[in-house]
Amino acid sequence: MAASWPSSSTSTTPPAYRAQIEDDGYTIIQNVGNNWTDLNGGHAERTYKLPTTTAPSRRCVIGARTSR
Repeated sequence: MAASWPSSSTSTTPPAYRAQIEDDGYTIIQNVGNNWTDLNGGHAERTYKLPTTTAPSRRCVIGARTSR
């Protein structure tokens, strides 16, 4: 079963969620975010820091591949 993004009521951090994705057998290729807290913790082959804007941002997984 694939992992799903935790609801706002949970305390799972993005790095912990990425670790859960890897535990499911996937490799996270890229991690893109506008805050360093989005990128900290590893669990991605590449990270890209975007400039911070005044508009709200959405997190997304750009690419992932399974090792199965």
